[in-house]
Amino acid sequence: KQALEQIQTENAQAHLTRAVVATVRADYAAARESCAAVARLAPPIVAATCMAPLDAMGGHVAEAYQRLAAAIDTRATPALRAWALTTLAELAIQRGDEPLAARHLQTVLAVDPADAYARAALADVMLAQHDPAGASALLAGYEQIDNLLVRRAIAEHQARGPEAGRLATLMHDRIEAAAERGDRVHQREEAMFVLAVDGDAAKALSIA
Repeated sequence: KQALEQIQTENAQAHLTRAVVATVRADYAAARESCAAVARLAPPIVAATCMAPLDAMGGHVAEAYQRLAAAIDTRATPALRAWALTTLAELAIQRGDEPLAARHLQTVLAVDPADAYARAALADVMLAQHDPAGASALLAGYEQIDNLLVRRAIAEHQARGPEAGRLATLMHDRIEAAAERGDRVHQREEAMFVLAVDGDAAKALSIA
């Protein structure tokens, strides 16, 4: 029985990975097929988190939010709950409810302060709510992670904070070092920085 459960878990993960890849490739039919397979193999919280973004992209954001919220089980592992709550926050943003999204992301960070994705998402929400000083404080001490550094540099720039110059220089150095290595993985972050801090829209568009 234990061996069978292990095989089922592995299959669920494979289907979940396939759903993510299919979604990125805009093959939503294949993504839904994989999420349906996940529903047969994994707990409801996993299946609901898999399907929710697809339902949202289909124009049913409110329904997707409600179904996912109902599926979040307090007995699930912290990692599963964090994943589901982060997805719930993304749906709240799509609904235009940024304060609700912020609350979900704060819950995730209360459980796992090292969750860089949730921290970046919360910083984005705070920037959208015109709270750059708060976003900068949230990101302070996490500058070793590129996608958090760029957001803190942007936040300090917008807040006219005392570290704006240092962070801009640090980000320029990080971009230059990546270019020398031939590493172009973080072009999204580079485009964000060039637009928001350097004010070079044409260059940012080219990078993007």
